[in-house]
Amino acid sequence: MSNSIYQPTPTESFSRWVLRWNIGPGMNDPQGTTHYSGWDGDVPDEWIPTLNWLCRRLRKLGWAGGLDQVKVKFGTLRFYATGLPSKKRILAERLIYQAMLRCSRVKLKHLKENSD
Repeated sequence: MSNSIYQPTPTESFSRWVLRWNIGPGMNDPQGTTHYSGWDGDVPDEWIPTLNWLCRRLRKLGWAGGLDQVKVKFGTLRFYATGLPSKKRILAERLIYQAMLRCSRVKLKHLKENSD
């Protein structure tokens, strides 16, 4: 059994997304971490445009980039933002749901293209 500690290895595209939007540490990132490390999850490269779409809209609502977790679960996007203004929380949740649907469509398209 190995004594090594798991170290996340997000893709380069995902790491650039984190820096572009100044995404804060995830819920399980070590103390002193300045950005989301991927420890709590990441997403496929083909979903990055949808994450950009989502972040643009969330920033307009006052979101500062707090994120507990972003990942793929059961083939769909999970995006757990923190620090959303309470008066705009319902609108933000609607945007996150729309992003989830967008990612699902991208995944289906990707599966169809690669099934031939």
